[in-house]
Amino acid sequence: MLFLYGLLGRAQETAEKNTILIINATVFDGQNEKMQEGMSILVEGNKIAKIAKTINIPQTAQVVNAQGKVLMPGLIDAHAHPMFAGISQQAGLTSQDGYLNLVAAKTAEKFLMQGFTSLREASGNSISLKCAIDQGLYLGPRIYPTGPMISQTSGHADYRPSTSIPYDPNATLSYIERSGHALIADGVPEIIKGVRSVLRMGATQVKLGAGGGVASIYDPLDVTQYTFEELKAAVDVAETWNTYVMVHAYTPKAIQTSLGPG
Repeated sequence: MLFLYGLLGRAQETAEKNTILIINATVFDGQNEKMQEGMSILVEGNKIAKIAKTINIPQTAQVVNAQGKVLMPGLIDAHAHPMFAGISQQAGLTSQDGYLNLVAAKTAEKFLMQGFTSLREASGNSISLKCAIDQGLYLGPRIYPTGPMISQTSGHADYRPSTSIPYDPNATLSYIERSGHALIADGVPEIIKGVRSVLRMGATQVKLGAGGGVASIYDPLDVTQYTFEELKAAVDVAETWNTYVMVHAYTPKAIQTSLGPG
């Protein structure tokens, strides 16, 4: 059972500054191979002020006896989908976005209680969820949102009906696109605009579908998506915002195309 540094911090970020002294804890700090037993940890507000064998108890401190349980830094999930982790794929594609956000708020709290104090969202528009957690409205980890995955036509995030062919540029966007969970872009100009649009929404990094998937409709697992020129255009734009591009890719060919020649 874990006592989490980050859990204490996140729970107190919007509260008035208070003091907690945790005693009799077994500490794993992520740097030393051996855990340190019988440690005390002083938490002031949302900051760990001191870790030592013995700490004088401040007059206003709340004392928590860890009873030898392990206290460790919060975990980071570098590939998470908080908007969809709590529901089925069918529900994700057919439910209204308000419902998805309500379910995602409960899912985010579960992530936190499992010890994950930071998530890098790898597509699915969690920007509203992030804002609500940051404002203290809901319990959850710190989220680094990607927003919609950018996908080519027939790509990993193309969930439009098969009857949406031939494509009508004057037609309204599909609901999943309007909700910001996917963005369809083909060719360098559309990629450039798509990346800029995602960053404008508040994404901290960008995600493109560069290959087939097991949870998508039209693309076999072994296909390669986007040309190198299209992928490079996305990276070039992301670099202007001092951020980076993630890609969905399974096969060596899709990976190599994303890495570029040489």
